[in-house]
Amino acid sequence: MPDEHPIVRALASEAERIEEDCTYTFKQLYEAAASATGWAQRIGSAAAILAALAGASVLAKLPQWEIAGPGLAFTVTAMTAWLRFSKPAEMAQRYKDAACDFQQLRDEARFFRETELGQAPDDQALVERVREFSLRRARLRKESPQPPPWAYQRVKRAIEQGGEATYAVDAEKSCRPDGKHA
Repeated sequence: MPDEHPIVRALASEAERIEEDCTYTFKQLYEAAASATGWAQRIGSAAAILAALAGASVLAKLPQWEIAGPGLAFTVTAMTAWLRFSKPAEMAQRYKDAACDFQQLRDEARFFRETELGQAPDDQALVERVREFSLRRARLRKESPQPPPWAYQRVKRAIEQGGEATYAVDAEKSCRPDGKHA
């Protein structure tokens, strides 16, 4: 990254902020999508099994099933109503779509910072490009579903502990000659 001019350094810093923000956001959204998908599968599977048991209890006509059958039917009804009302599969898709948008923005901001930043003929073009990234990030924030608070904590812990958001090539760049990270 060229850093001859203060404006270039400032724009590189802002691009990095956008990258970091997008990294945390898209990972939170992927976490939320995985959770919503898991809930949909667990509740849907349980509802199917309980529905089969409720049906079998009616067919069995055994005295011990007189209470269990209606109880199971009520439970299945509640579970399917929850699935219908909350639509976790649709929510998971919304989270995933938003995550992809943030990930794409992060990748574009990184590409800009790493390759385009020193190539523009004038500073104003660079400023406009970073402004576009910032406006797009604001629009995505407004349009995206809000991930649950636990997703941020999980993502933050994973990134801080394992650096899972860093590509190997970027990790190599940040190492000092003695092999330690800068």
